[in-house]
Amino acid sequence: MPKISVCIPTYNSAKFIQPCLESVLNQTLTDIEVIVSDNASTDDTTAIIESINDSRIQLYRQTQNIGSCENFNFAISEAKSSLVKSFCSDDIMIPNLLDRQKEIMDAYSHVGIVSCYSLVINADKVRWVWEVTPGYETGDRILCNSIKTLTNRYGGPSSFMYRREAIKNQRYEKQYGYIPDVKLPAMIMRAGWDYYGIPDVGIKYICHPNQETHSVKHRESAEWLQLMNDFSVFDVTALIALISRGLEEELETIAYQYAALSSVVSLNESYQLMRLAKSPSAKESARRIFEKLLHAKISSGTECLEPDWRAFLMNNN
Repeated sequence: MPKISVCIPTYNSAKFIQPCLESVLNQTLTDIEVIVSDNASTDDTTAIIESINDSRIQLYRQTQNIGSCENFNFAISEAKSSLVKSFCSDDIMIPNLLDRQKEIMDAYSHVGIVSCYSLVINADKVRWVWEVTPGYETGDRILCNSIKTLTNRYGGPSSFMYRREAIKNQRYEKQYGYIPDVKLPAMIMRAGWDYYGIPDVGIKYICHPNQETHSVKHRESAEWLQLMNDFSVFDVTALIALISRGLEEELETIAYQYAALSSVVSLNESYQLMRLAKSPSAKESARRIFEKLLHAKISSGTECLEPDWRAFLMNNN
């Protein structure tokens, strides 16, 4: 059995698939299987893969497009090794990455994911390093920090090596279309596994032109809100940041319901929430939260009130 299964989902990657595969096949650790799942490409992707004469490559061709998440899940499901490396078909792997990630897995039995830094290259050839959380981190700690800061602290699919036992019951979920690289690691962390980030560049990540639209921002914010709910990680600062970005009315209502249930919202934070509220239901929830905290402050004998708070009292009494 090979030491590592490298799983590469692909779709219309004719321009990138050959250098990607060469970077994987030329790793210093050679005892690998390379599982490629082609998602019904309409270009020369499969022809290029088939032209590479290497018995370690296993090519699967989907008869119809099953979506990017399901294509990733399929490739990972075919892995036979105890260590599973996910990799995108347009990225490049630094020659010793598999060796280094395997060394970490061998050294830390409780680590379910090993990640690494990425050299990001955009269409204009501008380069910068995507730094993930470095070193050993407990699963609960990195999960909570990621959600509370609304930040992907793990890396991307090409950064990850999984322990097969850690990923066998987890999947990329299509409802998390904008932050799937946060949800899947979070599920593994919640299952009791820990994390390790190698503080060196292990991949070259090709960033394609992609204009961020208003709808994309809304959808990403909705997914972070859902993560807070899924993992019961509530943070007022993060919630205020999400609301500041703008949420659709239904999601805004849910956000304020979370705030109303929290026992850690301060008076100042409740005032911010009230000022940010847009929909009638959100405004009403925010007003109730603020009034409750404000009257508690007055009842405690504290007379020092902000001018805006005094104005609120005058206008609502």
